[in-house]
Parts: sequence; structure tokens; C-alpha cells
Amino acid sequence: MLARSLSGQVQDARKVYLLEVRLKPVMDMLGVSSLEHLLREVGRQVPSNLASYFADALVDDETWFFRERHRLQIVAEDIARRASQSSEAAPVRVWCAGGSTGQEAYSLAILLDELIPGGRAQQRVSIVTSDIGYRATNRARAGTFSHFEIQHGLSTPRMLRHFSRTGERDWLARAALREQVQACHHNLLDGPLGPASFDAVICRNVLSGMEAPELGAAIGNLVASIKPGGCLSIGREDTIESPQDVRLMADTEVGSGMYRLLS
Repeated sequence: MLARSLSGQVQDARKVYLLEVRLKPVMDMLGVSSLEHLLREVGRQVPSNLASYFADALVDDETWFFRERHRLQIVAEDIARRASQSSEAAPVRVWCAGGSTGQEAYSLAILLDELIPGGRAQQRVSIVTSDIGYRATNRARAGTFSHFEIQHGLSTPRMLRHFSRTGERDWLARAALREQVQACHHNLLDGPLGPASFDAVICRNVLSGMEAPELGAAIGNLVASIKPGGCLSIGREDTIESPQDVRLMADTEVGSGMYRLLS
């Protein structure tokens, strides 16, 4: 119930052992010896000074570069078309909601660099990635990835073009990518990131872990962040049962998982 109240995510009971490992620092701070004791201490309301620990521990931040690459390619091409039709004074704005440590946002930025000629992608498209986890948000903002992470989904030519080696085992996104991708802390249940602020919202493999009413609230907040005529892209595991109820229409021309917000 604690995970659900914080993020809307329903926690798999088989992963309780992992929660205990992740929440060990909190248990030590409070002087408790078990997860059961910890949950009794905090109840359903997490103290504000411990919220970051719980958010980082309870949310599944698994991600990799070019995850579900076909769907990502579809939304990138749609964004590139929008950018070609917009003025430089009004760049296309994209929100990667529940973006974890940033691989999705940086993958999108790489695709847009390839789709928009003349190195103008950074001027024509602005990308915001957000996550409920503080640790994940900070890592996305830094744009630094381990040797294992950089090899997971990213081809060698793209890696060498867009990242540079830093230290013995880490890779840093080059300045152009880091300037294009902004990272912020945000909980999908707290409200829209910005009312009608984005031309495209990407939220993949986040909604599938939620149940009503939190699922409905999250979808409502995503939709409220989209400009009229803008798009929402969801993951293969995600579903929106009644899109018409939130003024969404499935875009069958570009592929599954893409919705348009009706004007």
C-alpha cells in the first residue's frame, strides 16, 4: 500500500526482499530491524525528510537506450515533422514522463539529431525528462552512464558520436545533448508538469504498474500537459481503456501506442 500511495505503482510481493535492501539506510536511521517494523513506524504517510529514500526504493527504474525502438522511432519522426513546421522562436516541447535515469530522453535526442538536418535539433526541440525518484533524476541531469549502461541498447557509432569517456568506466553525454535534455523531479500523481505545455508526451512502461484510481489520475495529468493536437505515446505494456473519455484519439496512421489530443 505504501508504494501505491506514493507513486500509484502496485508492488510485486515477490520483490519485498529488494525493498528491504533498498530501504536499509532508512531502517538504520530510524533504528528498526525489519521492513515490517519500518512500515508500522511510518504508516501510510511518509515523513517529508524521508520521501526521497522511499521514492528511490519503491519505484522500478529499469531502463535502457532505445527501449522499444520502433515506438520511439515513430514518435521521433512525428516530433521532427512538427519541428519542421514550427518557427525557431517556438521550439517543439517534449516531456518524457517517468523517464528514470534519462536513457529514453537521450535516445530521443539522438534520433532527432539524425532526423533534423544541419545540427538544428537542439534549437528546434526541447526535451524534459522527469521521475519520482530523486536519485534517478539527478543521474539523468548529469548525463553520465556506466560502461554497462552505455552498451545496453546503444550502438558503437552512436556512442562514440554522442558520448565521451570520463574516468575509467563512465561515459558522459556530450554538451549538445545535455543542453537539450532537462531533468526534473515529478510525481505523476501530483498533477500535470505544466498545463497544456507540451507538443508530445512520452510515458512508457509506467502506467502498466498502476491500478485505478491512481491510473486514471496519472492519465488525466498526462493529458492535461498536452497542447491541443499534441500526442501521447505509451509503452507496449500500457493501456488506456477509454481514450475518448479524456479527449484522446488513437492515431492509427503512425502506429500503436500513439494518441492525439482532440482540440
